[in-house]
Amino acid sequence: MFKIMFGVALKILVTVVFMAAIWKWYTGTMEKVINKNLEQSQQVIANNQILKNIGLPNQPAQQEETIKQKSERAVIQARKETESFDAIYKKPNECYTMKDSATRIKCANNYMRARAAFNRANNG
Repeated sequence: MFKIMFGVALKILVTVVFMAAIWKWYTGTMEKVINKNLEQSQQVIANNQILKNIGLPNQPAQQEETIKQKSERAVIQARKETESFDAIYKKPNECYTMKDSATRIKCANNYMRARAAFNRANNG
């Protein structure tokens, strides 16, 4: 009986020590990663402050603004194209009441063909 209790206690002790070692290693590794990221962030902040002080443009901020403007223009253009296509596309009558899968597929193919033809006509 004593051997069993001693064996169980020893296994628990070994497990606890092993888990503590893993936890210590994990937290040490995470601390190094966090400190490295903190140093990099502080360096970026310092560089941005230097750019502001000497009056040079902040390149990443300008690039971000340019990307935002281009994205907004692309969305507007896509909406215009979709609206102009929707204005001229007329569904076949059978596509208003889809009675089976074959009709759905036929209507989807019809739509895709019409959209492809519209895109070819408008994009050259």
